[in-house]
Amino acid sequence: LELAAPGSAGPQTVQAEGQITLAASLGRPLGEAALSDMGLLRHITASLAEGVRQHLADVTARVPGALLVLQVDEPSLPLVLGGRLRTRSGWGQLPRPEPHVVQTLLAEVLEAGADATVVHCCGPQVPVGLLVAAGTDAVSFDLDLVQTAELDSLAAAVEAGTRLVIGAVPTGHAPPSAAVADRVVGLWGRLGFGAPVMHAQTLVSPTCGLAGRSTEHSRAIYRTAREAAAQVAERDSVGSAR
Repeated sequence: LELAAPGSAGPQTVQAEGQITLAASLGRPLGEAALSDMGLLRHITASLAEGVRQHLADVTARVPGALLVLQVDEPSLPLVLGGRLRTRSGWGQLPRPEPHVVQTLLAEVLEAGADATVVHCCGPQVPVGLLVAAGTDAVSFDLDLVQTAELDSLAAAVEAGTRLVIGAVPTGHAPPSAAVADRVVGLWGRLGFGAPVMHAQTLVSPTCGLAGRSTEHSRAIYRTAREAAAQVAERDSVGSAR
C-alpha cells in the first residue's frame, strides 16, 4: 500500500467481515454456530472492533493523508434477523437475535475510528433502518434484489443523510454504462427524490465482490461503474434517460 499509494489523499477502503456473518459461519466444538451463544458473540464483536481499530491505525501510519472508509460485509444479516439460519442437523433453526442487540453490536465495530463507514449486504431484504440506526454512513446493496416494500426504508435512510452504494453492475459481465446509469436513475425516481439529492448521495458499484475474477475482468467492471456514475452525475432529472 505504501508503494502503490504514496502521499494519497483520497479514500482508501478497509474491509472486514461483519461479526454477525462471521459468527453465523463459525462452529463451536460439539455445538452450534457461534451465533447461538450471545456471550461468545459479544467477545467476537469486541475482538473484531479492536482488530479493526488497530488495522485502521496501521493503514493511517502508512498512508497518513488517506480518507479511511471502513466497509463491513454482512451478507448473512437478513437470514440471521429473519431466523432462517439452519442448525447443524438441518432440522431446526438458530434462535433469532433481537434486532436492537444486533444494532448495538454492529455499532461497536462501526465506531472503530474510520473517517466514513459503509455496510455491504448483497442479500435480499437488507435491514436498512437497523443499519442506519447503528450509525453507518452508507448502505451498499444489490439493486436487482430491491423489492417495492423496501423503498420506504431506503427513502428514510436518504432523508437521514445516508448515502446509497447501489450495486448496479453485475459481477459476471459489464453491461453498457448507459444502461447501468438508467437503472440507478430509475431507482431514485421510485424513491421520489430529485436530481440534487441523487447527485449528493449516490455511489455506483458492482453488485458484490470480485474475488476470483481476473484483473482484466475486474477492471472492466469497475470501469463501467465509474462511467455510469459520471453519467448519473450529468442527469438533471430522475425521470429522463439519455
